[in-house]
Amino acid sequence: MPENPATTEFFSHSSPDVAFRRIENLLKASQSLVRIESIELLLPSLLEMAKDVTNAEAASILLFNPESEELCFYHAIDPDPDAAPIPSDVCHEYPDAVTLCGAGCFARLFQHASVSSALSSIRLRLGEGIAGSVARERRAVLVRDARSDPRFSPRADAVTGFTTRNLICAPLLYQDELLGVIEVLNALDRESFVEEDVKVLECFACLAAESLQRAALLNARVAQKALEAQLEAAAAIQSSFLPHLGDTHGGVRAWGVTRPARFVGGDLYDVMPLPDGTGLAYVADVSGKGLPASLIMAAAWAQVRAEANRTPEPGPLLERVNNALVRTLERQAHFVTIVICRYGLPGGLVQLASGGHPAPLLAGPDGVAELERTNSLPLGIEEDTPYPMTEFVIEPGGSLLLFSDGLFEAEDTDGAMLGMQRVLNALAGATPPLGEPVLEIFETFTRGAEAADDLTILELSRVSA
Repeated sequence: MPENPATTEFFSHSSPDVAFRRIENLLKASQSLVRIESIELLLPSLLEMAKDVTNAEAASILLFNPESEELCFYHAIDPDPDAAPIPSDVCHEYPDAVTLCGAGCFARLFQHASVSSALSSIRLRLGEGIAGSVARERRAVLVRDARSDPRFSPRADAVTGFTTRNLICAPLLYQDELLGVIEVLNALDRESFVEEDVKVLECFACLAAESLQRAALLNARVAQKALEAQLEAAAAIQSSFLPHLGDTHGGVRAWGVTRPARFVGGDLYDVMPLPDGTGLAYVADVSGKGLPASLIMAAAWAQVRAEANRTPEPGPLLERVNNALVRTLERQAHFVTIVICRYGLPGGLVQLASGGHPAPLLAGPDGVAELERTNSLPLGIEEDTPYPMTEFVIEPGGSLLLFSDGLFEAEDTDGAMLGMQRVLNALAGATPPLGEPVLEIFETFTRGAEAADDLTILELSRVSA
């Protein structure tokens, strides 16, 4: 799967701990949004969440009217509950007030029954002001110094009493359809927003757009489109986690592939070189599908990376990651299966631990064998679960094959299952590397059949001495 540069940048510039907190906030937002169906409840919730995920002082939303091709200010929130609403004639005279200085100034205005009449005078054309520019270009912008931006109107600040120092504005897109824009104003506890905040708001805007569409049009046709938009967004997020492979580290070269059954899957693999010259590699499988599963996968990815340098041994590492995910996934019907190994130890020694995941295959001079599967629980189910560690050696020229259950549970056009024994039989007499041959076995067996599950294969080959 190709990498998404924007999403990759969002993660790569944060420390693993910060990335995990950001992903956790997005995950909580996703879990909350799916329970809100009323547009009246959704809009203020979106704004509070937008402030939380970006640590902003204020937020606002403008919705797009495709018939008039205008943006209509719909809702805003700031931390001042006593602020007076700005008169609608001022909004008409200073349209930039809507997007640049209006966060909070209009919140009280739309708490009354005359919402539609008030909205009629609060409009922006495409390309007008920062919000109109973002809507037209369909690209988020970061304004670090509002006063120096030529699109900013200082008169609006003077009228509203709100001081806009900096802002991020992102489009609300459902598939290719423009729904509006969302913006956050004034970074808290720092001079300005940074590029990573833009990526966070873009990701949140994707969640917000899907929620707005679902709340506005509750029928079967739109529900299907909402699902597709969710999966496309999840695929973009998921693609950013795939590591760069091909380099040799710790005497091992990695090869990997992941094939989601549909737009996006719950599978993940990662390879992490460690400062001590060893490395960690794993394959994980998140229960569930769609954007929530993708965000859980992101949380697992970030937490493993956050703990890896502190706790490189696979068993204790899984224990720490599990405890963190139990708290993150509290009262959520999701879990993560995983098999993780530490390679690059002297003599080709490998340490391995697993949580509810299929056992790997070990290939060497004597052929290919399935390692013994452990009975430990998947991650995210029960706190303080132990994850025993096993050790073995990859011989020079040998390899270790990690995979998800989508390999041996794959079905052909008649509904027959591939099964692990069929894979082992097909590999009889084969020599490493085995990743591509196993993929060919899978593709030949399932040709013409609809994929029912995701497939992930990760091979670690020990470079010959």
